[in-house]
Amino acid sequence: MTRLMSAAEVESLSAKNRAAHSPRTVDLGSSGKKKIGRPKGPHKPKPPSEHQEAVSLTLWVDFNFPMMGLDPRLFHAIPNGGHRHPAVGAKMKAEGSRAGYPDYGLDVARGGFHGLRIELKALDGRENDVQAECHELLRAQGLKVCVCYGAPAAIEVITKYLGAA
Repeated sequence: MTRLMSAAEVESLSAKNRAAHSPRTVDLGSSGKKKIGRPKGPHKPKPPSEHQEAVSLTLWVDFNFPMMGLDPRLFHAIPNGGHRHPAVGAKMKAEGSRAGYPDYGLDVARGGFHGLRIELKALDGRENDVQAECHELLRAQGLKVCVCYGAPAAIEVITKYLGAA
């Protein structure tokens, strides 16, 4: 049997993903090379962004779900938030986008729940009041809702929810 990808392996993928988005060096000819996008001097590395965590989570799902007998399409992103042009935001709102709805859905019934919803946060993120209210509404309808700080936390929640832990 093929083994599932561990949270540590996902963290390694997250590090590679962060490296892919790190500043590049450019050759400035006789003046040498200069880094672009990062201040000089010692700096504290930034924690992974919510996007980087989301990419790591999706990679884990795409790799592991088939080995668990699940179609990866049962896990999906719900694109409600993010930065976009006001006209696009207005169209999405007109089409039914709702404030506070979780970022991800897993449409698999387990343990008396109709499905799982995940609000994925960067390690330094936090749940706001609108999200908390929406999450309670969904829980009242029989969905399991979890706020996860980072991809490894979301992977742990999904694994336990599916009974694969």
